[in-house]
Amino acid sequence: MDCLTGGDVLDQRFAVGPGAGLSLTTQACERIYRASSGRAEVATRLNVAAGGFLAFLPQETILFHESALSRKLELETAEDAEFVLCESVILGREMMGESVRQGVFRESWRIRLGGKLVFADETRLEGDIAGQTGAAASLAGNRAFATLVARREGAESLLAPLRQAIGED
Repeated sequence: MDCLTGGDVLDQRFAVGPGAGLSLTTQACERIYRASSGRAEVATRLNVAAGGFLAFLPQETILFHESALSRKLELETAEDAEFVLCESVILGREMMGESVRQGVFRESWRIRLGGKLVFADETRLEGDIAGQTGAAASLAGNRAFATLVARREGAESLLAPLRQAIGED
């Protein structure tokens, strides 16, 4: 499902067996349209067994004006499992003259390694999204953001090129 609106529900689960690898993506970006009532809800549950690897890299989510989305991502891994997770969000399509002034976006991440919570993140934009994202302490007027979490041998070596690519070198 790549187009959601208020009341839509998507519950997806993926598991990686011992020593196996899995790469997940989507065929198109996820579009969250104006909600006349309710919220679209997306729950993603991921499990990686011992020695496994998971790459969860869906294409970006585009939020439209007055959209409403509540999204949860839960990852449970073995202590030696590796993973790369990324979810990106775009606030309207700038080239189409779209902007997101009002809406709801809630995202919750929980990552457990060997049963222990090692990462928890909450993102919440509600109501005046344009005002909230215009502040220097949030997006400073930028229209896109992402959450990226990786646990992979040698991942540290990728920090410098990543920082350079986003202008933080």
